[in-house]
Amino acid sequence: MLKNRQWIPWVLLLVTSSAARAHDYWIQPDALQLTAGADVPIRLFVGDGFDPEIERGYSKKMTVRFRMVSPDGQTNLMQADRNGKKPVTVITPKTSGTHLIAMQRDWSRIELEPKKFNSYLEHEGLQNIVQKRKELGELEMVGKERYRRYLKSTVRVGQTADTHYGRTLGHRLELVPQADPTLAEPGETVAFRVTFEGKPLQHVQLFALRRHQQKTTRQQQTTSAGGIAGFQINGPGIWMVRLVHMQRCTEEPGMDWESFWASYTFGIGPDPQGRRK
Repeated sequence: MLKNRQWIPWVLLLVTSSAARAHDYWIQPDALQLTAGADVPIRLFVGDGFDPEIERGYSKKMTVRFRMVSPDGQTNLMQADRNGKKPVTVITPKTSGTHLIAMQRDWSRIELEPKKFNSYLEHEGLQNIVQKRKELGELEMVGKERYRRYLKSTVRVGQTADTHYGRTLGHRLELVPQADPTLAEPGETVAFRVTFEGKPLQHVQLFALRRHQQKTTRQQQTTSAGGIAGFQINGPGIWMVRLVHMQRCTEEPGMDWESFWASYTFGIGPDPQGRRK
C-alpha cells in the first residue's frame, strides 16, 4: 500500500503523487530454510511490486502484537529496547519444523486526492469500492481512509513436517495456507484461505508474487465462496501472498473507509532467494 506515516491527532496528511502508489509491507527472514540454533534476523520491508525499497525499524508505537508460533510454543517478539532498530528482531529457532512469525500493526490514516484514491482502488482490484463511491457521489471527493496490517512469514528448520505454517492466529483479516507452502514443488498449486472476522471472505482479489534472481512474477486470483484461491508454483524463490479488504468506516469520525492488509511470505526451493543484497 502506501508508505507508512505516523498519525498526528486531528491532522491528516494529503499524500503526494510519489507516495500515492500502492505499497506493501511484509516481514521477511534473512534465511527461510535453516538449521536449528542459527540466528535469523527478521526484517520489515515496504515496497511496490515486492521490491524491498525501504527497510523499516521496529516501532513500539505501531506494533500491536509480534510473536512466533513454533513446535516450542509461542514466543513474544515485542521488545521495547529495539524501538527504531533494524532488523525488527532476531530469532534463534531451536527445534525442527515450521516457525510462523506474525506481526499486527496499529491503525494509520491517510487522505488521497480523488484521482489518486480512485487509481489506488483500481490498482488493488477494489472495483466494488469504486462502485460504492460512485453510488454515494464521492468519486470526485478526497478519499479518507484508516488502515492496518497483518503480516506473516514462515521459516523452515530442518525437514520435520508439522502444521504450524497454517495456524489461525485470530487476525481480523487472515491468510492461512491449506498445505505447507514451503514443501510445494514446481507445477503444484498452493491454496490459501482468506477470512475476515473469522468468516470466509469471498470474491476478493488475492495476489501472489514470486521474486527470484532479481525478477518478480505476479499471479492474481479471486477467492471462492469458501474464501479460497490457489496459485501455481512456477519456480523457486521467495513468495508473498497478499490482499487488501476495504469497507465503510463507521467507528471513527472523519474517516470514510477502513482497509485491512494481509501478507504471507515463504520460500520455495533448497536455497530460496532472501532479501535483496
